[in-house]
Amino acid sequence: MAFLKKNRSQLYSRLVETAGVYLFLNQEKFPIYIGKAINLRARIKQHFTNKDDAKEQLIAKNTAYLKIIETNSEFAALVLEANLIGKYLPKYNAVGRDNKSRLYIVITKDEYPKLALERRQNFKHSDHQFIFGPLNSAQTGRALLRRLRQITPFCTEKRLSSKPCFYSQIGLCSPCPNQIISEASKATQQKLKKQYLKNIARAKKILQGDGQKILADLKTELASLSEELRYEEAILVRNRLHYLELLFQKRLVFDQRLSEPNYIEALRFQEVEELRVALSFAKLERVECYDISNLNFKEATASMVVFNKGKAIPDEYRRFKIKGARRFDPEMLLEVVVRRLAHRNWSYPDLIMIDGGSPQLLKVIPDLKQRYADLPLIVGLAKRPDRLLLLKELGIEMPQLGQGALRFLARMRDEAHRFAKKYHIFLRRQKLRADLEAIG
Repeated sequence: MAFLKKNRSQLYSRLVETAGVYLFLNQEKFPIYIGKAINLRARIKQHFTNKDDAKEQLIAKNTAYLKIIETNSEFAALVLEANLIGKYLPKYNAVGRDNKSRLYIVITKDEYPKLALERRQNFKHSDHQFIFGPLNSAQTGRALLRRLRQITPFCTEKRLSSKPCFYSQIGLCSPCPNQIISEASKATQQKLKKQYLKNIARAKKILQGDGQKILADLKTELASLSEELRYEEAILVRNRLHYLELLFQKRLVFDQRLSEPNYIEALRFQEVEELRVALSFAKLERVECYDISNLNFKEATASMVVFNKGKAIPDEYRRFKIKGARRFDPEMLLEVVVRRLAHRNWSYPDLIMIDGGSPQLLKVIPDLKQRYADLPLIVGLAKRPDRLLLLKELGIEMPQLGQGALRFLARMRDEAHRFAKKYHIFLRRQKLRADLEAIG
């Protein structure tokens, strides 16, 4: 601890230029301001040379002692700073420059806990199972939450619903609580819930400064998956390990990758690559998915959605109005795929997926194989839980898909369902208007 009232210039020369936390103390040696820095000397000097900021002048005037704590990274400094501010609540950290109340990262007490940013003037710790902060910057808080989700996925939805959230599609909420509660199997529910709670516990440990323990766990997990040849899962763990290691660099560089198209595109490519490897394809680019929508077999429609290298191509979507008196989904699917394959001028798919299981595949594939010698592989996606289905008669071993490949197929299925339903509703409304006009 250094006394600041005399020889301040000599003190600057003795300060280190490394990352760490500094505490400005009053005459009673109680903290009045706590900060972090990547360069302690430069940041502390800046406090005492800023003549234009009233708050900085008050800090300089009331500081009698200085205490510094060196850290090996800026993230370690951020964690230490937040914990010390939470402990002492220094006078000049209490309210930010924008005059808003204190900002915290919290972990809720929900059955499926959430991580969120909250501002409270009078914060009740009993409302949450864990509180990190207060933080000096909302920007830092948001960036830290983004990075944590890349390392250990968690949910931020305020309410549970029957549909997986958007972030579950790009691996940032995995397993998604919405998916967990929709599982029919209690055993599967418990397994997924345990994994989700493990993710939350990891996030908590990182915020408590125990990130090195999580780093060691991920390295062990990666080695085990690689040894068992579970490469798709190993890729996910490797990426999480990479993002955690970024936190321990000397300088903490937060990015905006979650909102950058290039990042999302890279995730999409990774998902398709997982599927390609699982299916032993040399190339997997164009994938088409088909779905049926009808109400009591009236105004029955079908959709064809197209994804290329994991990216939706809406300009190449097609919709079909079912012809004749088809009574069952498998019959309708067969009609639609036959009509689509008649368009030889359309780009030919590497893979066709239909929304459904064995009944649909048994109806569609044998008939199509008699018609086309160059028929692409046709697979089905069954629900609860989502799983890929192939006909045993094809002599192809059922592949074990990683979460990335399943996310890609589920996203296609949901898009095909949305597009088919949109056309079905359009036809129903058109029919209703025609009936009303006839009556009138």
